[in-house]
Amino acid sequence: MFMKRKISGSTIVIILFSVVCYLQATSSHRWVRNEVLKYDPSGYYLFLPATFIYHDLGKLAFYAHIDSVYKPSGEIHNYALYEQESTQKRSNKYAIGTAIGELPLFLITHFVCTYFLKNTPADGYSEPYQFAVAMSNLIWSIGGLVVLCAFLKKYFNDKVVIITLLMIGFGTNFYCYTITDQGMSHNLAFLLFSCILYFTERWYNAPKSKYAVFLGLFLGWVAITRPVDFIVVLIPLFWPINSKNLHTTNRLKFWWQHKKDLTICLIACTFVVCFQLAYWKYTTGHFLHFSYEEEGFNFNNPQVLNGLFSFRKGWFIYTPIALLGCLGILPLFQQNKKMALPVILFFICFIYIIYSWWLWWYGWSFGSRPMIESYAILAIPLASLIYWFVQKKPFLISLGIGLGLFFIWLNIYQTEQYCVGTIQGDKMTKEFYWRVWNKMHASPEDWKYYNK
Repeated sequence: MFMKRKISGSTIVIILFSVVCYLQATSSHRWVRNEVLKYDPSGYYLFLPATFIYHDLGKLAFYAHIDSVYKPSGEIHNYALYEQESTQKRSNKYAIGTAIGELPLFLITHFVCTYFLKNTPADGYSEPYQFAVAMSNLIWSIGGLVVLCAFLKKYFNDKVVIITLLMIGFGTNFYCYTITDQGMSHNLAFLLFSCILYFTERWYNAPKSKYAVFLGLFLGWVAITRPVDFIVVLIPLFWPINSKNLHTTNRLKFWWQHKKDLTICLIACTFVVCFQLAYWKYTTGHFLHFSYEEEGFNFNNPQVLNGLFSFRKGWFIYTPIALLGCLGILPLFQQNKKMALPVILFFICFIYIIYSWWLWWYGWSFGSRPMIESYAILAIPLASLIYWFVQKKPFLISLGIGLGLFFIWLNIYQTEQYCVGTIQGDKMTKEFYWRVWNKMHASPEDWKYYNK
């Protein structure tokens, strides 16, 4: 007789998240209205039809027709494309990593449209292609939670992992970017961050070349998805060494002992990055190129306080669970000082870089979208805080549960407000935020307080 295998609570949470997000994502029918591939998502995706359908990655001559039919550039002609005088080509400002993540479903969709859906244009932008992008986004989100779950289970019990996954999955704007605004790079980067965490832990616990290869590949993929996210390399650089198994705590000595694995990791990372370098060389004539042209960072004037606390787009305002996660660094430091170090270093550097961008609010979005990928790292101190709560007296346990449930409800409710246009993706004000806090639809009087 076969033994019945009990499904863990964390697995049920991931299944619940998958079902809810699939139903929510498919109920909007954004692909029917050609709303998936608009602005940023269209730029990330452009590499695929240009390469596999039109065979025109350089001049993008086909794009004028596509733009007239599907409006991927919205009201901006040739959005995110820059003319390169030296090569007479056009360069896409976005990195290619997101397109690589969309490639599997794109190829399947193009095959189906070409050979089976004769009445549907196999042009890369019709309804099935936009649906494929939305489903790719959902797969990245689910995959990221699966890998993050596997990592967390190495340090925390299932009860703590269940609560952590619920709070990350339903209590942050990760949820919003799973069910709407698909095609952005953040949910893919969340998956890659989770994979980097997982293989970092595996390699430091039991160094093997296969772990080094995967770690290098995922680091490279992050670098060509969102280059600023490569700061996540601080996690493997400063991850604690398992001295019980490896008999040394000297980091340089440990690295020297495993220099073969480090070389393999570096080669794997470089291999992936070469795809981006080759694209830049082809379109601009240079292997290294700042693709955002006139945009840039203001490192001398970072908007950290605005980025965290502003009612326009503050991370802690629209995702208060993030504040709990940051507070969790205190119990994490008590429980595991060595693990706290890379987490603290990462967030100090990441927050400084993210909010040094000239457009610190990052355009139209719900909450601070560039922080979404960091939730994989934030899960560590958040889980530590949850673990601290469940060890305490019933009153504190009840308080923790109440806070968690409230923030999850608030996030889901405000996501719906964002979807119907009550919470705007930009120019929110403190007065307007509080006037519509518990309203699904703003009144004409409320709109007087919106920063038009």
